[in-house]
Amino acid sequence: MRILEADTDAYGEALQVFQPFSELAELGSELTFNAHDRNKVRCSLQINGQGIIPTEVKSLTAAAKLSVKAMPKGRFHEIYQDYACGCCLRIGREILALLPVDYVLTTIQVAATDLATGNLTDLPILSALLDRSTMERLNFAELDPSDSMANFITRGDVKVSKKTGAFTGITPLTFDDLSFGPDQKEGIDSLRQRVGDIRTRFHRALKPARAEIEPANLSND
Repeated sequence: MRILEADTDAYGEALQVFQPFSELAELGSELTFNAHDRNKVRCSLQINGQGIIPTEVKSLTAAAKLSVKAMPKGRFHEIYQDYACGCCLRIGREILALLPVDYVLTTIQVAATDLATGNLTDLPILSALLDRSTMERLNFAELDPSDSMANFITRGDVKVSKKTGAFTGITPLTFDDLSFGPDQKEGIDSLRQRVGDIRTRFHRALKPARAEIEPANLSND
């Protein structure tokens, strides 16, 4: 009920209960979440470094022997760029499916060495405002994650320096950088549909818990 009433404190509690980003956590990623207001949230995700992408390409030769070659740097960075942008899209899809918000401002970070101090720091490399209306039009089964960023307001492109191989850092977007006009407000029909979807998800999540409790109560009678 608190989520249906757009209680922003309940937004974070819902993410803890349903854990929609458990798969990202298994990849070693770290997510922080804050509700800006009842219709907008912001997230920051620290993703794994470039070590998550294989550095070699394996194939079979005509003689059925294994061939191992170094992956071309250009291809390596393309894959990592898709990985980072794919994580960004995943955050937007999960939050928009779970919460009654229309905007998810996501910043992707990597652990990088601060050349001024020599210490590791969280370096923002991509910031994107994912809006519900655009996300609902995308065909996620066919799109290219990196190319899909052209549909949104973004800052950064997950590129690295050709000389040093280091990521290009950015200043993350904030909601103060963006404007939201009256035409961007949702209609009552859209709100009702999303409230219904959220209610259904809550009922489904509670059913297993009830099923476990009821047999225990019967055995005590």
